[in-house]
Amino acid sequence: PGLDLVALLLAAGNPVRWRVLRMLATEGPLSVTDLAARTNRLQHSMTKHMQVLRAAGAVVMGGRHGRRRAETVSRAAAGLPARRRERQGN
Repeated sequence: PGLDLVALLLAAGNPVRWRVLRMLATEGPLSVTDLAARTNRLQHSMTKHMQVLRAAGAVVMGGRHGRRRAETVSRAAAGLPARRRERQGN
């Protein structure tokens, strides 16, 4: 299944989730605990934000980050800018 752009845009429209996406895209996989600390949010709140991003297809559970599971930007979401540039060039 492809990426639902409407769901992605709705999920990324929240300032906290947008910040998380930017961190994951530039820094690589991070745990929910790390993301919560770096955004000054409770872990429970960050877990909810990550559920929204996962449901939209923006992030996936990656490997381990220390002893914790890490979140990472999904391949589909990471590939959006490249595909868009390709279309503009055609």
